[in-house]
Amino acid sequence: MASESKPLRATSTWRWALDVFVTLDPAEPDKGMLTARYVGFMVPWEGRPHVHGGTYVNRMRRDGGEWRIAEQRVTFNFR
Repeated sequence: MASESKPLRATSTWRWALDVFVTLDPAEPDKGMLTARYVGFMVPWEGRPHVHGGTYVNRMRRDGGEWRIAEQRVTFNFR
């Protein structure tokens, strides 16, 4: 019998971005890269609270004078 997966529901979730690093390309001033590590804490409705973390890698672009995320990669590499 295949197990059914339930959506993860939490009473509280916190996430902090750390070591945020922004790189701008002088050859293309309307593009940039943002990288950061993050750590999070979640209190689920059932089960034990846990800590998780990982990295963000965002490819940024300037559009009409505002910076926007063109592509985002989130890696969950800390448990």
